[in-house]
Amino acid sequence: MKSYTRSFTIGLIAILSILLSAQGSLLVHEGFDYGGVDTAMGGLATNATGLTGNYTASNTPSDASANYRTAGGLSFGSSFFATTGGSVNQRMRSSGVSYVGATLSTSAVSGDLWGSYLFNFEEINSINTTGQVRLNTTATGVSGSSWFNVAPDLSNSGQHPQISYDGSNYSNQSGFEYVEGTTYLLVSKFTNVGASLSGGSPGVASLWIFAQDSYEDWVAGGGSEAQLATEADGVASISLTTGSYEFSDYLQYAGYSTASTTSSYFMDEIRYGTTLGDVVAIPEPTSFLLMFSGFSLLAWALRRRA
Repeated sequence: MKSYTRSFTIGLIAILSILLSAQGSLLVHEGFDYGGVDTAMGGLATNATGLTGNYTASNTPSDASANYRTAGGLSFGSSFFATTGGSVNQRMRSSGVSYVGATLSTSAVSGDLWGSYLFNFEEINSINTTGQVRLNTTATGVSGSSWFNVAPDLSNSGQHPQISYDGSNYSNQSGFEYVEGTTYLLVSKFTNVGASLSGGSPGVASLWIFAQDSYEDWVAGGGSEAQLATEADGVASISLTTGSYEFSDYLQYAGYSTASTTSSYFMDEIRYGTTLGDVVAIPEPTSFLLMFSGFSLLAWALRRRA
């Protein structure tokens, strides 16, 4: 009886560890599951994981806008997380800027910070348009006070996924061609978060951008970190050797465009966590092994009891 009890307990602990750790390090999830259609983001009370209070929005000039839209919710196929609610839609022109932010309410991060979100250019009318998900010292602050920046970008030198650890130094841009109306997944990783960065211990910011078919190929191939660069449609990376950056203050969505006609994009399903499995919908290999071990122990114990 004691042997059976011990085996059963070990197996149960292994299985519970899977269930408890599957999203145990998920820090933020914003799926924009709010009511209304084309509702202004400013003043909207957040119900997201890891955020608190109301969203604050600042749009300049007056024809720039940031709205929550149920009709514009993004999805990314059956290999990704199930998506609900809507998305945030930012529209700008003529040197317009749009900032939307909410207060982070998460635990501290020490080490790796993973992130992901869905992005779709509804209208590409300028070579100078960018949208960013980033952290900031204020809800609607400027780029000089931001960090952990992840951005699809259109500029004079082409179309790029861009990433920055400190909001000032951006990655060497990798050529990429966005298709208007197509949804992309941006996956990011920042190392040594919360530590004092140095030449011997830098902070490395990495970004991989996927179209849906490429993402599904990556998942089918095992979904490992090592294969991200192989399967991604675009990559970017940069290192930082000074300063210390915390996962704190405000989560912000920022947009800018110089187009004389309106540029518009959607962002949705924003996630942050401490593992790759927190931000993309695939079990980690260790989870499979632990679950298999747990069920094996349970089966063995039940056979002995019989």
